[in-house]
Amino acid sequence: MQYDFTTVLNRFGTGSTKWEEMKKYGITDSSIVPLSNAEMEFDNAPEIKQGLTDYIGKAVLSYYDPQPAYFETVKEWFSRRYGFEFDVSAIVPNPSIHAALCTAIMAYSEKDDGVLVMQPTWPGFLGSVRNTGRKLIDHPLVEKDCVYSIDFGLLEQQLAGEDCKMILLCSPHNPVGRCWTKEELTKIGELCVKHDVIIVSDEIHADLTMPGYRHYPIATLSPEIAARTVTFTGASKAFNLAGLDTSNVIITDEDLRSRFRKTRRGEGFSDPNMLGLKALELAYTKGESWLRACVDTIAENARYVTEFLQTEIPQVRCTKLEATYLMWLDFRQLGLDEKALEKGLMEDAHLFMDDGYYFGIGGSCFVRMNIACPKAVLVTAMGRLRDWVLSLQK
Repeated sequence: MQYDFTTVLNRFGTGSTKWEEMKKYGITDSSIVPLSNAEMEFDNAPEIKQGLTDYIGKAVLSYYDPQPAYFETVKEWFSRRYGFEFDVSAIVPNPSIHAALCTAIMAYSEKDDGVLVMQPTWPGFLGSVRNTGRKLIDHPLVEKDCVYSIDFGLLEQQLAGEDCKMILLCSPHNPVGRCWTKEELTKIGELCVKHDVIIVSDEIHADLTMPGYRHYPIATLSPEIAARTVTFTGASKAFNLAGLDTSNVIITDEDLRSRFRKTRRGEGFSDPNMLGLKALELAYTKGESWLRACVDTIAENARYVTEFLQTEIPQVRCTKLEATYLMWLDFRQLGLDEKALEKGLMEDAHLFMDDGYYFGIGGSCFVRMNIACPKAVLVTAMGRLRDWVLSLQK
């Protein structure tokens, strides 16, 4: 089947969060497509939309429990794609990853306990630690020539601290686009085993690993690592289903799973809604061809942006995209402070992206750009960016 990744959508007036957010800044021009928020500017896989249509035609939209087929589908997806083997009892259906994150923090730590976060990172990590009254342990990733790595010496010192109870691992990493290697992940896991630290691994972008790279669920690397790992998964990023608020938490250790469930009950959360569960099941059983085509489109978009920057705007650099659809752009050579950069991109270049300072340490004067959109959108955006940078030199 041929899939459409070229139609430019106009989502003003549809309730889309990122399109509505532009209005707050006075942007109502439908020619400006927001390159913010981790969601796609592609229509959903037709197999999912048609499957949901057929399902609604027969279903009663009432209280609902996930059925055995759902759990078997999730189990098969991770076994086949990643060699991640677990019993269906390890799967805890959950609403959003953000909700699951707060549950995990409260389940496995106490107030004022330390939670380590590698930065720059998804702002949800930072806010969840602070909002639950935990102590944020900042671990700055090491950046050299737009390549990010982990300072394992510093990491061990921090994990060995008496107050460090958890690490929030973003794998693949948002926003720097790293697909951590098996060796890097093994080292992280072994240090956490050594120092008795719980691993909460957000692997929501795993299915968006670029060609030539491989995602390793950290829980697959050893039984000892698996016994202290809580893995967040879902189809919301890879299949653009974020509005259905559905994820899965995979916890193979019975004690960790019991603590997570107990905390979640105390928060008043139940399983996701029946349409979200059905959409995920459809994605994993009927959507893989669409996903392959989507990943190829994103890889081509990444190649285009990288080459455009190198040839047309060498003052702006970007990380190599190994996974996700989020490119991390370095504007430091322009000599602007973060507020001037934010103002210039929005008001002069008419580009709506995510400012890097929201992502914590190391994010100042970087920008996260979402490239899960038709190439025509990127051609327009990169032209605007080039013209704006050139105007600064006049």
